[in-house]
Amino acid sequence: MRAAFVLCALVLLVAAFAALAPASLVDGRIAAATDGRVRLADARGTAWRGSGLLADAKGSWRLPIGWRLDPVALLRGGLALDLDPAESAGAKGTLHAQGNTLRVEGLHVELPAAMAETLWRRPPVPRVDGTLGIDAPAFSYDGSRGDGRFELRWSNARVGLAGVRARLGTVEAHGRSADGAVVVDLSSAGGDAVLRGTATLRNDGASLVATLAPTPTLAPAAAVALRALGPADPDGTIHVTWQARR
Repeated sequence: MRAAFVLCALVLLVAAFAALAPASLVDGRIAAATDGRVRLADARGTAWRGSGLLADAKGSWRLPIGWRLDPVALLRGGLALDLDPAESAGAKGTLHAQGNTLRVEGLHVELPAAMAETLWRRPPVPRVDGTLGIDAPAFSYDGSRGDGRFELRWSNARVGLAGVRARLGTVEAHGRSADGAVVVDLSSAGGDAVLRGTATLRNDGASLVATLAPTPTLAPAAAVALRALGPADPDGTIHVTWQARR
């Protein structure tokens, strides 16, 4: 009985803190988790229910976001966050984090592809343009195993590096769990090169097997860059094989 009383008191304490703590405190957590590369600007509301603009430190992209936290999950050492579609430019879904496991449910979000530049840790940093749409009815990942499925669509995809730029058109990725791995089928259409391939993420590493077939719109400099990625067929199709071990 006493244990139940203590538990209820702790839940109320966490709920009171979340209800009263300003949303600006979330900025500090995001900055610490991203080494200052991503911040929360114009924070409003509380840590329990708030909104703001997620942005990179350079101000090259901004994303409106609104959230609601579950104080009970915080008490258990985890995180349960609901996205508010009214404050998040139509984004919706629930994110759960507990230990090394991340689980999403009913997720739909559209992000600026330039976010990938922010997460790039080593130079040279590519220039990435377009819009990234992610849909995940149910997917979880614990760092070694995945469960569920997700869909990714990169619209108006463009990549630039060292002065060489290429249009990728629309890139689609269909992810699923299979035999303890996360398998992602890749394809593209409407760009300077046509992508077909499969990426696999396992506990012991990651791999990619793909082909890139140039189209007549591919610039000569970009064609030279593609040929550096792997062997080519007589028709110019490049075979890309990549593997990394943990």
